[in-house]
Amino acid sequence: MTKPASYHQFEKGESLMSKKMWLTPEEVIYQKKRKKGILYGSIMIATIILSTLVTFLANKIS
Repeated sequence: MTKPASYHQFEKGESLMSKKMWLTPEEVIYQKKRKKGILYGSIMIATIILSTLVTFLANKIS
């Protein structure tokens, strides 16, 4: 009889639970706020880079 994959993980000492289940509600809220801040920051940086590129190309054309 073969053992299931999760049993092999258990033998190696690996956890059977996902990391998300270990988080407290405060940690979940913190992570959501952090991801939201990173998203907004990356959108702002992408906008700046795109507008710089468009300006550069527009000046090169004329």
